[in-house]
Amino acid sequence: MYPEHQFLQIVLPRLRRLKSRLQGQIWTNLADLSVERTIPRSKSLPLSEAAALPRKKIKPGTAWGNYFDQAWFYGEIPREFQKRDDLYLHWQDQGESTLYLQKAPYGGFDVAHREQPLPAGTESFWVESFVMQTAIWHHDATGIHPDGNLFQGVWLKEKNVLAWEVYHDWLILLELAEKEKQRATPLKPEAHLPARYHPPIESCPPLLRCLLRWMDDAVNRYDTEGLAALKEETATIYERLRSDSFLPKAVFTGHAHLDLVWLWPERMAEHKAVHTFSNVLRLMDRYPEFRFSYSQPASYQAVERLAPEVLEAVKKRMASGQWEATGAMQVESDTQMACGEALAQSFLLGQKNFTKLRGEPARCCWLPDAFGYSNCLPQIMAQTGVSYFFTTKLTWSNITRFPYSSFYWEGNDGSRVLSHVTQELGYNNMGTVQESIDAMEAYRQVDRHPEFLLPTGFGDGGGGPTEEICERVRRMKSLQTVPPGEWDRVEDFFDRLNKKAEHLPSWRGELYLEYHRGVLTTHGNLKERFRAAERSLQIREAAAALTGKPSDSEKAWERMVFAQFHDYIPGTAIVEVYDEALPELKKLAEDNLKKAGQLLSAQDGEKAVFNPLPYPRIAYREQSKGRLLPFFLPPLSGIPQSRLLPAKTVEEVQGDKSFLENEFLRIEFDPEGRITSLVCGGEDIPLREPGNQLVLFPDHPHHYDVWDIDRQTFSLGETLETPTEAKFQQPNPLVARVSFTRELGKKSRITVHYELKAHDKWITIRYEVDWQEKGTLLKAVFPTAFSGAMARFGAPFGSTLRPQLAGPSDAEAQWESAGNRWAVVQDDSDTGGLFMVTEAKYGFSCREGLLGVSLLRSALMPGSGENDRRNGLQHPKRKETQRESYTDLGIHEIKIAVGRMDPTAPRGEHPAALADLLFTDPIEYTGKEIHSPFRGLRGGDSLQPAWVKPNTEGAGWLVRLHETLGRRGNVTVELENGYTARAVNLSGAPIPDIQSGPNLFHFTPYQIFGLVIEPTASPKK
Repeated sequence: MYPEHQFLQIVLPRLRRLKSRLQGQIWTNLADLSVERTIPRSKSLPLSEAAALPRKKIKPGTAWGNYFDQAWFYGEIPREFQKRDDLYLHWQDQGESTLYLQKAPYGGFDVAHREQPLPAGTESFWVESFVMQTAIWHHDATGIHPDGNLFQGVWLKEKNVLAWEVYHDWLILLELAEKEKQRATPLKPEAHLPARYHPPIESCPPLLRCLLRWMDDAVNRYDTEGLAALKEETATIYERLRSDSFLPKAVFTGHAHLDLVWLWPERMAEHKAVHTFSNVLRLMDRYPEFRFSYSQPASYQAVERLAPEVLEAVKKRMASGQWEATGAMQVESDTQMACGEALAQSFLLGQKNFTKLRGEPARCCWLPDAFGYSNCLPQIMAQTGVSYFFTTKLTWSNITRFPYSSFYWEGNDGSRVLSHVTQELGYNNMGTVQESIDAMEAYRQVDRHPEFLLPTGFGDGGGGPTEEICERVRRMKSLQTVPPGEWDRVEDFFDRLNKKAEHLPSWRGELYLEYHRGVLTTHGNLKERFRAAERSLQIREAAAALTGKPSDSEKAWERMVFAQFHDYIPGTAIVEVYDEALPELKKLAEDNLKKAGQLLSAQDGEKAVFNPLPYPRIAYREQSKGRLLPFFLPPLSGIPQSRLLPAKTVEEVQGDKSFLENEFLRIEFDPEGRITSLVCGGEDIPLREPGNQLVLFPDHPHHYDVWDIDRQTFSLGETLETPTEAKFQQPNPLVARVSFTRELGKKSRITVHYELKAHDKWITIRYEVDWQEKGTLLKAVFPTAFSGAMARFGAPFGSTLRPQLAGPSDAEAQWESAGNRWAVVQDDSDTGGLFMVTEAKYGFSCREGLLGVSLLRSALMPGSGENDRRNGLQHPKRKETQRESYTDLGIHEIKIAVGRMDPTAPRGEHPAALADLLFTDPIEYTGKEIHSPFRGLRGGDSLQPAWVKPNTEGAGWLVRLHETLGRRGNVTVELENGYTARAVNLSGAPIPDIQSGPNLFHFTPYQIFGLVIEPTASPKK
């Protein structure tokens, strides 16, 4: 016999081979089962109805259904196996399926969950199956067959428990050995092949040398003595690897990130929730140490509706401490495009539903996959009972690495939330040695807190953790070089981190994601509908507040908040999602306006005009023969048309094809329709080149089409130079328009309308576009000479300052940024600048004084063949005719306005106010006069009243305010006698310390607060 070998460099291939040998011993096929299937249906049916449908036997290898179709399968367990309690049902198809036992959801089948245990006494089973992708990032995921969901068979299997345990013992040791070898001698890709030269291991950590020898000896024992001997040998190796040396702890939390819409419509995500929840419950049966956290009350509500018995089981696991419901928001929202009130409602509605679910509000905002995090979020969280924040998305930034892992995130007002972000890893983690070590080595605050959070499980389409993951975590409690791991809940992790919080760094301002910049513009028609629905809800709640009637807007808010989901309003879902979303948002807006009209109407009233905004304003109404007359409307008031007060008389508008001018503004155009001069209030806006240049960019992102705009794109723009046809119109002396029409690109056409009214201090621009350019981005740019270091962009509440001059890489990385419907570029003196407000555009750029807004982009949509092939996604053939695969092709009307940013201007002339005033028209109704006790605000003109609504906590109504320019000051609320104002936060809690006198309030930069307007209490007798 030969002596022991010394060639440790050739051991790894042998160890890898043993993994495959062990894996093949785990499952034994006892019986191939036959099943019957109902006819696939596009409309889902519950089992109570489906059980009565006719069924036909289905053969393995059969593909069935169109995308999102449902079918039910029925099968029986052979009699000789019915009493056994150690058997598993193995289901194999490409879609997502849920096992039903005793007519209730029992567990899920998908590419990551192929087997489910069968309790003794099981005689038959049902499986609900959908033609729908699942566990998208799993290495065995194939997508969907072109002809539908490919059914590959169903088997009754027996698990070799010893082989299962030894396999996972071996798997973790092998991963550790691979990691140590990679550290010691980084391998070329071909070095993993056994038939290659393997150089001697000459210098390496002793752990690697020992581990290779121990594992090689273990294979020897297996080859000579079998599984039981290998089990003993691996136990000995684990004992040798026990270590008391310091390593931070990996806190695993079970996770199943579930996109409520993405590659599937909303109704499919509801079934995904049932599927995922059922999977997790079965894991908790088998692994009592396992912990799982899930956010999004919208999913819990869907499960309660579709499978109430599953939600009851979830609540029991919550009571036992195994299941954690946390997240704070109703859905995992986008945080940049909703207006402030709508974003706050995601928290308020979410916390209301979390309280119902768990008995108290959630303490952690769980938002792993949004595409940037607004700087007003910490303040919203602080005012809605949220102490902690978690995300993984900053790891996607492609230029600048975020500097912290555990830190205090400070909002622009100074509010703080304790935060933790992953480094290197996202939210789809498998509990591997590699992941744990990578996360440990990237954890920046390990010197202050020896724990890091590791969300683990299959996500995006749900599914969650697996048995294999649970087995891995069991074996990673104490191995040298591997962080000890254990399951725990998210809020418990943060509670421990909070004890070290005084030693943690702080980050103030937004969390800008250096990726997915295109979502601010993609699907412009969707964003316009979304904003219209927000405006209509604003009008509805104002009408309810001023009439003293209930708004009954809870359901409307639920749908508005759902539309904020981070793959909905960004425009990153498949076409079927928007086939449903666009008409729903349109109807939501119509219903809100109808309800507002009903609230305002009265049978014995007269025709009147209601101003739904908390600003005084001038409105134009058409009189006889098309003549326009300007009228003054007080804030939040309904005035009979017979008693409308004429506005102050001003000079008539002058103009022709080359200029427009009123008493406050003069604008001049070149023959191409660009602005050559803009003078506002006697102040010249310094234009380096003509303003409102239209620029076309080839837009072909390197990976995620609807999500991204690559930096190279902005170096390839071509200014529009096609011939222009100009037209001047002046239907009456108080308004004039100049229009310029031209060809746009290869197949498109655009008309740019400039409109100036007699009282306007800004120019309104309307773009009518027939957009047919594929893979193209259209921007309107205004090259100014303003050279301030920072440009200001509107946020849901407040605003955000971002660098606009050439500078470090993190500044250069912000080539496209979020602006919540307004932006300003100015000099450092802050004495004036150029503002831009938009009706429903959110993607801005500003560099070296050039302020631009993205108008349209036509990107390849998910679900289109070319895009799916590029990103590894597959869809079956659909019954519908071929769908257009690019976004936004068609007719668009886009509205913006530009003017001089005057820091001394009255409140209603600030861009944050104009973003509402210019696009929210007064409402005509037939009813009584509505007299508002709110006459306005005096002082502190950067403090903007954003929303008016009934006070749900008591009498009166509420005005929501937010400071927008980073100033502090005092504001007086001007009210009628008999009314008073008091300050509250977003949750309705009093803020007594900001009131310094009767109806006098002190505010700080970017502060958000509400004023409850209520009758003065009657004196007690």
